[in-house]
Amino acid sequence: MWTPDRLLLLRLGRSGQAKEARDLCELVRRGNGIEELNRRREIR
Repeated sequence: MWTPDRLLLLRLGRSGQAKEARDLCELVRRGNGIEELNRRREIR
């Protein structure tokens, strides 16, 4: 099943941030991927 966060991770991977996408994918599996993604977006 494609959840919005998974689609977002897929886009991140395609844009050359594959390692970051994999890290975020791991975080999503633990259940805090969206919070981490928002945190990283605020930093940039």
